[in-house]
Amino acid sequence: MGGKGKGGWYQGSGKGKGGKGGKGKGGKGKGKEGKGPKVMSWTRAGAEFADGSKAADPPPIVAHKQTVLDAITAHGCIIISGETGCGKSTQVPQFLLDESPAHRIVVTQPRRLAARALAERVSVERGSALGRTVGYAVSRDKVTTMGTTRLTFMTVGLLLQLLVFRSKEVLKNYTHIVVDEAHERDVDLDLLLLLLRRQLRKQHAAAAAAAAVSAAAPPADEQLSVELHATAASSDSPDVAAPAAAPAAAPAAAPAAAPAAAGLRVIIMSASIDAAAFASYFGGCSLASI
Repeated sequence: MGGKGKGGWYQGSGKGKGGKGGKGKGGKGKGKEGKGPKVMSWTRAGAEFADGSKAADPPPIVAHKQTVLDAITAHGCIIISGETGCGKSTQVPQFLLDESPAHRIVVTQPRRLAARALAERVSVERGSALGRTVGYAVSRDKVTTMGTTRLTFMTVGLLLQLLVFRSKEVLKNYTHIVVDEAHERDVDLDLLLLLLRRQLRKQHAAAAAAAAVSAAAPPADEQLSVELHATAASSDSPDVAAPAAAPAAAPAAAPAAAPAAAGLRVIIMSASIDAAAFASYFGGCSLASI
């Protein structure tokens, strides 16, 4: 209501003289409502909230969801190049969350503020409390829940430390590593990319070796047929010494899973990345331009 005198925030409505102050003016009769401070909203276009409502337009990358997931499954490493605002930083991690409840994702950011802000944004979009399904971990600040958090945003430096000193723990706890803003090159990021490339090469080499062993071993039914034939021959001619049986071949190894189907998967994203250079560095990865 409007009040007498000057000063303060006044919103005029009702009778009497309206006080002047701030940005609103009170007047006689119906007063004009003053303009308060602008309230910022975290609502993102295309976000789906707990009550089932959706914002107007989804980010452009949503239309490429299945293509991105198929490329990650097929190759194990993908380079995503998209303009700022296409939704890659907030939507790609959620694609992975929705694909399987077994997925555990870590997303790197070059700055602590960005890691915290994105964790808050994604948790709001998913309608969950920060620190439950979605959390963050930066220097001396960690908001996660053990056994519950499936998506963690963290700084490049922190993930690099974990890979150097606790690599087995990282490979056990995470299925996907998303390197965002890869164009912001520094020493930490270059070392992180080097360690990730080494890990991917180890996985490819192990899968290739397992596949070679599986191909060299004869099928199990063929081994059984040879053993039965040798047994029948020895029983038909008891007076003749049967030749020494050949040593039994080792059991056939189980077919090795494709490198992309087991082990760590890597997603590299940027708005201004040299996709060809990164693809050449990692080798055999897929490219996606949004």
